[in-house]
Amino acid sequence: MFEYKEKKKKVVVYINQETKVIIPSRLYPLEKENYRIVTPDNTEPITDLKVIEIFDALEVRLGECFSNAEKLTRALRDAGYPAEQYVGWIFAGEGTYPVHHSFVMLKNHILDNSVEFLKKDMADFYYMQLKHRMSQDELRMYMIEQHQAKKDIKNHQKCNVGKCDSYYIYVGTEGSAEQGRSRNIALRKDYPQHPSFQDVHNGMTRIQKMMRQQE
Repeated sequence: MFEYKEKKKKVVVYINQETKVIIPSRLYPLEKENYRIVTPDNTEPITDLKVIEIFDALEVRLGECFSNAEKLTRALRDAGYPAEQYVGWIFAGEGTYPVHHSFVMLKNHILDNSVEFLKKDMADFYYMQLKHRMSQDELRMYMIEQHQAKKDIKNHQKCNVGKCDSYYIYVGTEGSAEQGRSRNIALRKDYPQHPSFQDVHNGMTRIQKMMRQQE
């Protein structure tokens, strides 16, 4: 489980015994003061079939979470749902730095169509890496294969939707796609050694670029 505490309107997430991430802060800012922490403990599954239909109908672009969340928010609002786009940070697995990210909240439901690898997928990657003694490049290729295999699977069956998957926690505030993109560019410019952007070039990670090349 993730270890975090709330202190004086800030969230402190412990990466390890020596390292912690403080949100909001200079390195990990938010667009507004009133943040929201999203975990499996404070979210619930979606039972509204219309919401699921909308979630499944949208095309998702890899590495474009700000646009993906914006389109989903608009589609849900057009259908009469009080969806809100959020901009902030996502922690994927314990002991990792967060990723600057955008997602959608509909009351106590998370809708993140930019995340398609859940805890069960990550466990599979770890198992396959150990079993076959994969190098990092071999593991990346296996992940790309699994990404391709998910192409025909509906979004609600593969993405983080409804009750938050236990591999992730989110910290964010309401914000727009434009705010997210501007903040992302500014952080990468102002902090070239930012720990959250070491594998990011032109807004995409190496594995995301490899996946896009296969599309």
